[in-house]
Amino acid sequence: MKFLIFYLFSFLVLTSKAQVPTDGLVSYYKFDNTLEDYGPNKFHGKGLSKLEYKEGTKCQGVVINDNLNDGISLNHNIIDGLNDFSISFYVQLFGLNNSNNIISCANKNQPNEFLIGYNSINKTQFNGWHIRINNTIYKFQFNNQIEDFKWHHVVIQRISNKAFLYIDNNQIGTGINTSNKTLNIANTGVIIGQDQDILAGGFDPKQNLNGALDEFRVYNRALSDNEITSIYNISACYNPIIREEIITNYVTITDTIKFMDTLTVHEVITRFDTITKHDTIAVIDTLKINLNLKDLVSQEVNGIKTIKVFPNPTSEFVTISIGENFELLSGVSISIVTLNGQTVFESYLNKKLVKVNTSTFTNKGVYVVNIINSNSIIIASKKLVIL
Repeated sequence: MKFLIFYLFSFLVLTSKAQVPTDGLVSYYKFDNTLEDYGPNKFHGKGLSKLEYKEGTKCQGVVINDNLNDGISLNHNIIDGLNDFSISFYVQLFGLNNSNNIISCANKNQPNEFLIGYNSINKTQFNGWHIRINNTIYKFQFNNQIEDFKWHHVVIQRISNKAFLYIDNNQIGTGINTSNKTLNIANTGVIIGQDQDILAGGFDPKQNLNGALDEFRVYNRALSDNEITSIYNISACYNPIIREEIITNYVTITDTIKFMDTLTVHEVITRFDTITKHDTIAVIDTLKINLNLKDLVSQEVNGIKTIKVFPNPTSEFVTISIGENFELLSGVSISIVTLNGQTVFESYLNKKLVKVNTSTFTNKGVYVVNIINSNSIIIASKKLVIL
């Protein structure tokens, strides 16, 4: 009976919504009629005015109307001192006349120390999603997916001097080069929904967010593609702060319990305290890179070809699986590069499997896997972690 519980619980843990990442979580705002921080630091927000709430994606979402009064002041420690980071949120636009600045972070010398915003195609200076670091604008590949005025999930992250954009669980483009400056934010210098032209003020009527936000998370590290997927797939009103460290471990419960179809991981953890952890396995991601053959190789070839790269993270070897019909990828190559652009591996995709000895890589950390077409253009990029 004990072994049956062991395996049932292991399966339940590894396949449940408890996979939502909490490692590196700085703050988490549900915006369910409250500005409470559900993250570990309890950096509760304060409205600049009395805010409205509406139906969101998971429960409720906070509304930032088209005015200079609505907005949220957050503790500066949410952003201050960040190097690598991931910021995840749902957004719904109400209109396209504004710059739709999501978050503005300032210090006494620089009101645009860090900013995330979206300009519609009508803005001639720069269009689409962008970030500012020390008042320098870095533009992502243009994507107007959010202009349908529906809810969309957005993740923006920086790893060293590279930034990446995800919309609705899809990476947009291959990443952009940015400053790797450590963010320096002053007290009162983090505002959601308005753009600061001076510290904690100087708001502009055409630069505020005209829309709603939900499920706002800040991490002090880069999230993996699978972690972004887990956030995108969470169910309604889920609070992930429930001892999620057990996700990567086998678990034994010494109490005799009856598993019900409706029993959640949270209920199991809170109901039974006698839990023994055995650090013997870990969840391993597989990078899946989907390539459109029609765009990649020939107008006469249709379909999607998926390349798999695993395991991720890895320490010794990584396998690149091209599978059958690899000859369709004639002239297409794969490379693994550092965040500074140094190539540590490259090969044509001309056989079913390619095995790479990653233990020879000089440095540990995040690398980028690029797929390059026959015209030497990068058409897909994914992140690979070397331990």
